[in-house]
Amino acid sequence: MTRRGAWRWSALWLCACQPDPLCDPGQFALRAGCYDLPAADSGADAKAPDDSDAGACSGDRYEGFKVSCQSSDDCGCHAPACATAPLNYCTKLNCDPSSADDCPPGWTCLMIPLGTSPDPSVTHICFAP
Repeated sequence: MTRRGAWRWSALWLCACQPDPLCDPGQFALRAGCYDLPAADSGADAKAPDDSDAGACSGDRYEGFKVSCQSSDDCGCHAPACATAPLNYCTKLNCDPSSADDCPPGWTCLMIPLGTSPDPSVTHICFAP
């Protein structure tokens, strides 16, 4: 193999094996992009409606998912956490990856890579591809 051929193979190999991007604190990497993690205090369980919201949540187990939001105050029911920019939708933290119905159909219970979460107790997030 000539030097020119070896150089091309080396360049191709390096481009094909690039690691996930380095993300800022409070973000996680997915498919060559960085996404903000919801605030850890947004909780993983559904918010109970207060008196002014009585009856706001129906029996639909996926109610509240993918509602547009700017903060977790905009979310409720079964998706109490706001996945901030660029996602900006309501979701659930700490979903169970072994449960096929913990996230809405077509969604993924995505594992947050170790060391990328500002709160180590947040390990998974329901993610809409």
